[in-house]
Amino acid sequence: MKKILFLSLSLISFCYLNAQTLTQANHAPAYLNKNYTTIQCDTVASGASGLGSVWNYTLAMHSSITSTYVTAFAANPSYPTADVSVSSGTNNTAYYKASSTGLNYYGGNISVNGIPINLNYATPAKFAQYPFNAISTLTSAVGGSLSALGNNGTFTGNCQVTADATGTLNLVGRSFNDIIRLSTTQILNGTIPLVGSVSILQLNYDYYSPSASKAPIFSISTSTLTSTLFPTSTQTFVTVLKDYVTVGVKENSKESIELSVFPNPSNSFINFNTASLEASKIIAFDVTGKIVLTEIFENGKVKLDVSNLIGGIYLYTVIDKNNQTLKSGKFNVTK
Repeated sequence: MKKILFLSLSLISFCYLNAQTLTQANHAPAYLNKNYTTIQCDTVASGASGLGSVWNYTLAMHSSITSTYVTAFAANPSYPTADVSVSSGTNNTAYYKASSTGLNYYGGNISVNGIPINLNYATPAKFAQYPFNAISTLTSAVGGSLSALGNNGTFTGNCQVTADATGTLNLVGRSFNDIIRLSTTQILNGTIPLVGSVSILQLNYDYYSPSASKAPIFSISTSTLTSTLFPTSTQTFVTVLKDYVTVGVKENSKESIELSVFPNPSNSFINFNTASLEASKIIAFDVTGKIVLTEIFENGKVKLDVSNLIGGIYLYTVIDKNNQTLKSGKFNVTK
């Protein structure tokens, strides 16, 4: 009887761990994958690590801030080794090469607090080594070229990916009990003429459900940029897959308020005025959904300094003290 019980428990453990194993088939992007859409969420903590973790997130979602990703065959001569691209627009494309043994990242576009940066890895970052189980760790040295603010330079650094947790993810309207979470840390140090030294720290927590989607169900991404030309800036970007949450039930939105926005466009300051006493904070995003500015309302007024933003269209959301959306819209920065 003890032997039968032991074999049964062993079989259950094997099946459970196998369900939380990442392989090329259930993880790596391929150009035949279907498109997927993410929704911008307010910042949340990454939560517990370890086996058998439980994450409960009641997300403050911004359904007007979405990004649709298209996976395609990589045909960019600047990334000759990559065979797959994942893109939500011309300024947000990532390049990969997958095989049965692993997934390599060759770079693409990133943005840190509105500063666009292009990365091209001559030595790729190893994002997975298949099969990837908890608690596996993969470390790789990286290097290549980068461009920012109209100047080109080079970088070196390292990438570490750890399957640091497994467990159950509870979201609005849906639960996933086969989650494997990848924690990815990249530290890149480079030099750009006229800009000086540049250091980029990227920390991602990606929650994968192998049975549901190749794309992460939920992601928390933090980027920090340090350079000799600009002060250190950090931003956190949180997304959830649109197909796997109930949008509108607990979306933290209220009736729209009256809001005046002027001058618009502007290259220096934009004023946001409202008679509503509920307006607490304004959050500005670039077109990729990255947070670029936040300001607190005082007596119904905010003066947003946009002088350091690059020219283009930006989105804004006005929220109350409970993080409920009161108003959303667009403004234009001219240079």
